[in-house]
Amino acid sequence: MGELGRLVLFRTQLKVVAPHTGIPFETLKRRVRPDQMPHRVIGDALRIHGQKLNERKGSDLNDGYLAALAAYADVLYVDKRTAENFRRAVRKEPGLAVLVGRIEKASDYRSILGRLAASPSRHDDFVG
Repeated sequence: MGELGRLVLFRTQLKVVAPHTGIPFETLKRRVRPDQMPHRVIGDALRIHGQKLNERKGSDLNDGYLAALAAYADVLYVDKRTAENFRRAVRKEPGLAVLVGRIEKASDYRSILGRLAASPSRHDDFVG
């Protein structure tokens, strides 16, 4: 049932984006596979290889959305549990390392601000 649910979710997402792509949903459904979407590959790897918990916390939903950004960011700051899940997933699926940037642990948002302030900005390269 879980696999069927993931397929339904994927097709629902395709249906939502189809009008914005100019490609009919039926065409997308035939041509696009979940394993072609980096955020899906990351989410599936974390789900399969991540820590098995007895209970889920409300923050798990946010962690999943945040984890999907790993394919599109240079560095992703996560809590220690999510960092461990990434470590496990990359160890089991080495190809995942190509998709994700740097994953770093941060205990709270203030520590992220300090790290960002201490790092040279990549945007400085574009200032004329």
